[in-house]
Amino acid sequence: MATQAGPPIVASLIAACTAPVVNIHAPPDPRLASLAAHLTWIDQIGEDIKCHKTRLETCRDPRAREFWKQEIARLEKIKRAELAALQKAIRQHRDLAERFDLIASFDGIGPKTAVIILVRIPEIGRLSREQVAALVGLAPYDDDSGDRYGRRRPQARAVWGVRRRAAGILSSQSANTVVARGTAWQPQGAH
Repeated sequence: MATQAGPPIVASLIAACTAPVVNIHAPPDPRLASLAAHLTWIDQIGEDIKCHKTRLETCRDPRAREFWKQEIARLEKIKRAELAALQKAIRQHRDLAERFDLIASFDGIGPKTAVIILVRIPEIGRLSREQVAALVGLAPYDDDSGDRYGRRRPQARAVWGVRRRAAGILSSQSANTVVARGTAWQPQGAH
């Protein structure tokens, strides 16, 4: 069977696509899968609370309003308990506990946000600030099509429930450096 040689561009493209990968990343930490499932459940409880609050706002019947208030209180109690259980599960692993404490050492990042960052963005400390900004939805992206050049802007939201302020802290050079070197963050002037 005879083969026909294609243009040189095709051969170079095939060679580039089949070249061995130089930068192979470590596989995800298997411990994070169960933590992520637990965090997803906590997020779902939070979504249920939001729905119940909307129902409460639109409800006029006193009996129904009392029911929704009780449901909200019950779910908020469960959410707090599950967040505490998730933090306890993180603390069972020394390395995860240390990373959690480093992330939580930043002003503006509380325990819940630190859990979200640890579980949903485990790459923190191993990426450049530009990569983290892209990962959390703060990097500007093109809005081009054909001959039209659109405005460069960040995505409309921060990913995985990471608040904008925390996402900004994460994408700063200091956050990556702190987590990478393993020392708590100190605000300027606090030395």
